[in-house]
Amino acid sequence: MTPQGSAAKPLPLLLIGVTLAIGIALGTTLGFTLKSSNVSVAGANGTVSQNSSGTSPKGSDVGDASAGSNSVNNSALSATGGSKKDFAARLHEIMALNGMKRWKGLLDLIDKLDPSQIPEALADVQSLHGMEKQQIENQLLSHWAEKDPKGALAYAQSLTKIGERNQGVAAVLGGWVQNDPTDALAWVQQLPAGAMKTAAMQQAIMQLAETDPKAAVQMANSQTGSNRNMLLQMALSNWANQDLDGAVNYLQQMPDSAQKNSILQSMIFTAANQDPSRAVALVGQMTPGPRQDQALQQVANLWANSDPQAALAWANQQTDDHIKGAILGGIVNGMAQSDPQGALALAQTIPAGQARDQATMMAMINYAQNDPQGALGYAVALPAGEAKDNAMRNVLSSWANNDPTAAIAWAKQQTDPHVVDSIWPQLINQVAQNDPQTAVGLVQSLPEGQTRNNAINQVSFQLLQSDPASAMQLVSSISDENQRNAMVQNLARNWMRNDSPAATQWVNNSSLPDQIKKNILQQR
Repeated sequence: MTPQGSAAKPLPLLLIGVTLAIGIALGTTLGFTLKSSNVSVAGANGTVSQNSSGTSPKGSDVGDASAGSNSVNNSALSATGGSKKDFAARLHEIMALNGMKRWKGLLDLIDKLDPSQIPEALADVQSLHGMEKQQIENQLLSHWAEKDPKGALAYAQSLTKIGERNQGVAAVLGGWVQNDPTDALAWVQQLPAGAMKTAAMQQAIMQLAETDPKAAVQMANSQTGSNRNMLLQMALSNWANQDLDGAVNYLQQMPDSAQKNSILQSMIFTAANQDPSRAVALVGQMTPGPRQDQALQQVANLWANSDPQAALAWANQQTDDHIKGAILGGIVNGMAQSDPQGALALAQTIPAGQARDQATMMAMINYAQNDPQGALGYAVALPAGEAKDNAMRNVLSSWANNDPTAAIAWAKQQTDPHVVDSIWPQLINQVAQNDPQTAVGLVQSLPEGQTRNNAINQVSFQLLQSDPASAMQLVSSISDENQRNAMVQNLARNWMRNDSPAATQWVNNSSLPDQIKKNILQQR
């Protein structure tokens, strides 16, 4: 699989986020004694005052969300030349920005805060809502933890909403590890064995992997259980992003295993952005199978974006049809958005099989975005088979989502019985999602037969949501008795779950055979 060609330009990797599961495990079980923190912390219901021993007033645990008074220390911001008004006004200005400008402005604003200013800054963000509020709170807590982790932990533990408390504690630990990993890890190590310690260690390793991936790898290796593999893979992937040679050398010392195969695959994205030839070498070390196929496609996709000719040359060097097909499939995926017709032509050079069908479908979907009628013309001309039927159905469904009138007009022009049978049920189902009554009219315009019956099946579940009685009437017109009885019972049970009195009345008044009525009503 040795390639010849130029290297791909590196692409930035997104930072790994803090997981909800870690926050939940930490926030619901934390209980600890803090040391050497002298700060008044504005909690969710007031202020939690920390003294030098790390305990809250009257001996209460810092994890007690109800501890504290309603007083707020208003001198904090002025101590460093700022004011609460300054932060609140600046926050209001930044929130009016869009996208990355807003996030960069927030990070700059938070970075300039002294730890003593953060409690009041946290109070200012309470007027925000949803995920945005949570993200800013977590960033403030992480920044606070870099200088005063014990005070930040006390604040996080004082939050009354369990979700916010969970996420806050995880954010504090992340900031603490970033600035003082030794102290933070020592705190994690002294926790009693259990879910809390496991989650805290996971969070610590995740954060450490961003700044010292080699140390994170060593720590991940010291873990046990299923978390070990996930943490080791994440740490090695970060190491590869900073030092590909070092990470690869470490990996090569590991025994062959499914875990090694999985880690290799995660490294390949990093390698492909730095040097496709290195990525190809890594793919060659993987055990043949689905993971290696995915890796081949991934490398080919990235390489095709930067140097399609080199990627094609690599594909054409292959003598194994399976490997060549996987590589070409990745190239087609890379080309599909910018040159869907060229991607379609290339897809047809892939040996017949699943790889060709998948590559063709990807190119067709992109082709249909700009020229649905041209894409359908191409699909109709494909050799008969399931791949052709799927291509027609998917392209027409996409067109109907954007322009149902034009899609329906095209479908009505088709005279080939096989094409008609293939396209109408899914087309009607797509129309029904936005306009059930139009879909019903289309069903009723079809001649009796299996195509009409299949279309009724598709539209009836959509219609049941808005007009269950009409849906039941529609399925009662299915010409095949067995199919009709099965659909009537299926819909009636669904209706029963949402509106049992109305469904029961309809069943009792219907002309259904007594045994079917009994079956439906017994399963209420």
